[in-house]
Amino acid sequence: MKILLDEILTDLGISRNYFSDISGVRPNTINDLCLGNSKRFEVETLEKIVYALNEFVSKMDIRKSYDVGDIIVLNGEDKRKVTPRHTDRSLNEMELSLLAQLKHQEDSFNRLIAEINHIPEGLPSNDIDKYQQYAERMKSAQAEMAKHISAMEYLNGQLKMLNLLRS
Repeated sequence: MKILLDEILTDLGISRNYFSDISGVRPNTINDLCLGNSKRFEVETLEKIVYALNEFVSKMDIRKSYDVGDIIVLNGEDKRKVTPRHTDRSLNEMELSLLAQLKHQEDSFNRLIAEINHIPEGLPSNDIDKYQQYAERMKSAQAEMAKHISAMEYLNGQLKMLNLLRS
């Protein structure tokens, strides 16, 4: 029996630690599976791995799906439907950079939303200064949100292009 998880993660450009986070499987278990050090494992673990792989490719807009037969090869026979193509290290590094930038944009966007939610709604109608301050903050926040949305759309486009390069 051969476990192909390491090859699949490499093909997708996913680190073992990141995959452990998204799959909910202990990092030591992922490392053991990738290194071929596992003598046994739970069916539930395989289910989590398959589910996480399929969630990842779905979110990355990669037209591929995985099942247990893609992860485990019995008796040396490769049962995979598609042989993984190992990507260039630079493509993986570009992807990690784009994902980090996307996360930063999303975090900044969410901070702006939290800030807007803390602006008082019941301003007294006779306090013109507070209305002006409120209007300026809203206008500024909307402009910042538009910039973040634009940046996120650009980064998602770059990630899609990167995935096209891999196929």
